[in-house]
This record gives sequence, C-alpha cells and structure tokens, in this order.
Amino acid sequence: MKNKSNGLFAVSRVFEDQVEKLDPWCLVQITWRDAYDAPNGWTETDSYKPEDQIASTVGYFWKDCQKDYVTLCATMFDSELPKVHTVGNVTHVPTSMIQSIWLIEKQRSNNSERIQVHNPKARSRKPRMA
Repeated sequence: MKNKSNGLFAVSRVFEDQVEKLDPWCLVQITWRDAYDAPNGWTETDSYKPEDQIASTVGYFWKDCQKDYVTLCATMFDSELPKVHTVGNVTHVPTSMIQSIWLIEKQRSNNSERIQVHNPKARSRKPRMA
C-alpha cells in the first residue's frame, strides 16, 4: 500500500497480522532494508547511484517488545522459557523496513528434545596454573 503524501511504502495489514501470529521466542530470519551512508567526502550528484542495502538478521523473536518494530535477540536462556527474563544482543528493526520473515524454529519449551554434540576436547581441558 503506497502512502501518497511522501512516496514511502507503508506496512501492509497482512504483514502485521503475520507478525502477530508468530510465537514469542521462536527463531526467525528477517531480511530488511538498512539505512546507509554515501561515501564520505565530496559526491558528484550526476554520477552517484545509491543502492538499497539489504541486511539479514537471525534471532529469537521478542514479541510485543516495541510497537512498530520487530525485535530479535541473539541469546536467551531456554531454562527461563516460557517467560524469558534475560536476553543478549537485542536488535530492533522498524516493521516498515522489513522485506521478509522466515520461521526457522517454533518456540521451544525448556525441556525440548535436542541433538547434543559432545566435544571431548572442551571437557578434558584443565585450568592452567600460573
């Protein structure tokens, strides 16, 4: 849907409805139009050709964190599910900049089955004494 006043594309109601259907703390990938700077210094207006910068971010969906934004966290603690209290590396992307959202994994519970990989080197290391 195009906003006639300034030429910007507004977020469609369909997209907002899809975001609302996502479970909190599911793992998603979003692609979004990023803000960017032109090269520093003098820029020749006749030859300058700006190009969209499309970014991709993967994270846990923090539902209802901020109005008109999709918020993702890179780190959260499964032991706190379903009510997460601590997150790390939070990214807020305006919904109007988002191109797509892909569901990677539905919300887990704190007792979800997982594939566990054992790294014997990590467990066999002993602390060094100074």
